[in-house]
Amino acid sequence: MASTYEPIATGNATGSSPTFTFSSIPSTYTDLVVVTQNRIANTGLGFIMYFNGSNTNFSYTRILGNGTTASSYRDAIQDITTTDSSASSGLFTTHIINIMNYANTTTYKTSLWRMNNATNTTTPTFVGAGVGLWRSTAAITSVTFYAANGAAIDAGSTFTLYGIKAA
Repeated sequence: MASTYEPIATGNATGSSPTFTFSSIPSTYTDLVVVTQNRIANTGLGFIMYFNGSNTNFSYTRILGNGTTASSYRDAIQDITTTDSSASSGLFTTHIINIMNYANTTTYKTSLWRMNNATNTTTPTFVGAGVGLWRSTAAITSVTFYAANGAAIDAGSTFTLYGIKAA
């Protein structure tokens, strides 16, 4: 990582919970980056990301591709859904999520993410990218990842939160 990245927290899923949360995020950075290596117990499911425990005022657009087929999806209703995290046994999906201006109290919060799923039990290998918007001016103090449909986040899944120092 670049020298401007400062690790804030790292955690591991236990395999018994559908959520993973970074809480009490300090407001001393300009941006946040979350890097995950994860897998969700049920196939075909992805992560839903909430800020400050809220699941309202979100919208997102994502694109996926597998070398043969491309698709896109947009939702302007509530949460930010990344993409499928149901990699085959022993393999994990990688997400890199950038959250800009997270501590600013005068702007809405934007997130960008990239992901790859080396192999999947239901679809071929694919990559994805997306952009999300939280229409709130509140500073982000927590980020929670929910496995869709209440599935458990598999043991061995890791989550690391980095703060980006001001230039």
